Amino acid sequence: MIKTFLRISIILILSLQSCRYVQVVSLAGNNTKLEKHLVFENDSVKIIYDIWAHQGILSFSVYNKMNKPLYIDWKKCSYILNNNKKLDYFVDFEKSEQVSYYQGYLYSGLFGVVGPSSVGVGTQTTFKSERITFIPPHSFIGSSKFKLTTGHYKLLNPVLEEVPKSWKSNSKKTTKIKRLDFANQEDSPEKFRNFLTLSTSEKFETEFYIENSFWVSQIFEMKRKQFLGRNRDGGTYLQANRFYTYLNSDPDVY
Repeated sequence: MIKTFLRISIILILSLQSCRYVQVVSLAGNNTKLEKHLVFENDSVKIIYDIWAHQGILSFSVYNKMNKPLYIDWKKCSYILNNNKKLDYFVDFEKSEQVSYYQGYLYSGLFGVVGPSSVGVGTQTTFKSERITFIPPHSFIGSSKFKLTTGHYKLLNPVLEEVPKSWKSNSKKTTKIKRLDFANQEDSPEKFRNFLTLSTSEKFETEFYIENSFWVSQIFEMKRKQFLGRNRDGGTYLQANRFYTYLNSDPDVY
């Protein structure tokens, strides 16, 4: 089986020194290709991953390419952290969820605009988890459930690089960022897998499986204002720079 290794990025805001610093983490993945997002595709489905989020949220959509219905059994789907800790998508109980407004920096995710911190204003809804999800032909469903990390990474012997200051236009001054590379999956400080069970039958007589794996391949650490860049469109919010100038010089990082 041929494996294609690509890199995508997540955001991790550090709690060090009053949130003055940010880590941007690049992930390597297999059995995927890079389009606008990271994509797995076969004759039946197209899965699109968007992990660019505060602390890295595993957001993905599953598109049914077939002319017949497709079903996902969430009880047979798992997020597997560091290749051994199994976390379930399906939990059989009712729960209440607070839907809140956000403030701080903003960034566009796969399912809309997201922000890193809540002001606690919104509505509360109680719902019961759905075990089997029905996907009609040529339509998709989405999932945004698990955070990929809960803290910052300790950088041992990083490479120091001088880059232009992103928050000052036309400035010749530079700032330092730190970079740490991991050559392979075995050396990586964190890795995870996404395992899905699908079927063209509601009773799952014809179930099949898809697994995509990822691992941390690079970590960049920089000043928070270097990551945020300049205010956009004269607004009061700083928007997380999805195409950060330094990272954008590498075609397989976004």
